[in-house]
Amino acid sequence: IENYCLVAANVLYVYDYFITLGVEVEFFWKRSFSGAALLFVANRYVTLVNVITDYLQLLPPSAFSSNKLVSGALTSTSCALYQRGGLGVVWIELLPPAVFSCLRAYALSENWPLALLILVLSLIPFGVNADYGYGLTGNVDPMFGCMDSDREPLNISIIAYLELHISLCLIIADILLIIITWVRLYRRRIFSETSNPLTFERVLIQNGTLYFIILLVMNALHLSFSLAAISGNNGYSDVTAFTPMVTSILVSRFLLDLQRAKHESQHFNADRSALVSASNAGSASVGFASRVVASIGEALAGDMDVGSPETDASNGVE
Repeated sequence: IENYCLVAANVLYVYDYFITLGVEVEFFWKRSFSGAALLFVANRYVTLVNVITDYLQLLPPSAFSSNKLVSGALTSTSCALYQRGGLGVVWIELLPPAVFSCLRAYALSENWPLALLILVLSLIPFGVNADYGYGLTGNVDPMFGCMDSDREPLNISIIAYLELHISLCLIIADILLIIITWVRLYRRRIFSETSNPLTFERVLIQNGTLYFIILLVMNALHLSFSLAAISGNNGYSDVTAFTPMVTSILVSRFLLDLQRAKHESQHFNADRSALVSASNAGSASVGFASRVVASIGEALAGDMDVGSPETDASNGVE
């Protein structure tokens, strides 16, 4: 079942990659490089490397034994290095979504302690996996090829403890983010009247809410299935095969929509460029966020800090 779930998750990711590749080229590769582009590339292509390593692990041993060069290089040492390298990719894959959550929180709240709290909560899976996965190695099996092996396997009670706290930390981080998003943007979205079909506010609210709901459901399912699996002497659930891929898809689409909204707003608000520039000069903290993740920072500086009655009314909820 685990392998079927892994294949399904990878197919979903590859499908999403190809249907959004044109948008990626248009809004990232054809434009100047920025912090948003760096975050997008890290999130998108580290996951793609993980998909490739998963595919190689699922290949039958005959696929390698027929190649003398590959079969001759497959030793205990090379197998161990391959398994550790694959695990390292999995660890790195957890970093871009955590950084994205932190920067969203700061760009919306302008509160570094709150943003760092969300970063710490989002990095709990990375820390736990890096600590308890340190003893992973690989062994060459004559029948199944290069297989992972843990020199210090965890017992069921430790797995239950880790799964519980990882899921709870991620759920808390997602709840904090959605609260920040709605408190900051909801009233502004109601008061603003614009014919622009795609605004930063709509992207932050709609994508942020969708991001929250999907990941909340997946983390809750992972928590429930893990606890049920533990009672059956199996300390994991197969939901984990989908979580990294779905998270990466959501983050990539979030950044793509922000870039699209930025592009449309540049044309829609061309006549307000001088006013936006004056507003940006008085918002240093948002400007800093803009340099790190240009899309989010410019969203707040351009759409929310312009001196208007509607904006003044919304400032009361910040």
